[in-house]
Amino acid sequence: MRKFLLAAVLLAASSSVVLAAAFSNPFYVAIDRYTGRCVMMQFMSAAGPDTHRYRVMGAYGSMRKAHRAMTSMVGCQ
Repeated sequence: MRKFLLAAVLLAASSSVVLAAAFSNPFYVAIDRYTGRCVMMQFMSAAGPDTHRYRVMGAYGSMRKAHRAMTSMVGCQ
């Protein structure tokens, strides 16, 4: 019984990590070409932001990393 319980726990833990990586969407830091302001955004599609309106400065795996990068970018100050 313990073997089955341990196997179920290990399977659930490993599958949750894989699913989180598969469904994570990057946070983009971009400069709005119309207003000149720096923005942080996230898209549900894989297409990403509109490159005609935004100049993409980078893509980051978390909101914290994107916000930290915004504070050090020259165009975002």
